[in-house]
Amino acid sequence: MSDGENGPAPTQVSHVAPWAAAWMYLFLVALGLLGPFLMVLGVFIGQGVVVTGMVCTVVLVPLGFVVGLTVAAERRHNRRLDAFGVPATAEITELTEWDTGDDGPPSPCASRR
Repeated sequence: MSDGENGPAPTQVSHVAPWAAAWMYLFLVALGLLGPFLMVLGVFIGQGVVVTGMVCTVVLVPLGFVVGLTVAAERRHNRRLDAFGVPATAEITELTEWDTGDDGPPSPCASRR
């Protein structure tokens, strides 16, 4: 997010409620612990489960960090919006048709003339 001449640049904020964030973090912890759990379980069950646990660890732990950072950024944006945001409503003044490259029927949202 770059700052403009008159202050911070506009930012899109998706509402992430506190309980939704808590459940997301809990889910991410579960994903992060799944791989190591499978590796430990594989010691007792068999080699195939160890390999599965290693693959889950390599894939899910970085994915969990990325999603966790995204949720943290959205929460930070929500707090900033709550502190400094101004309620706003957009007014649609004109609709423009454009070619999407799809040969299907026209969209029902296209302007009627």
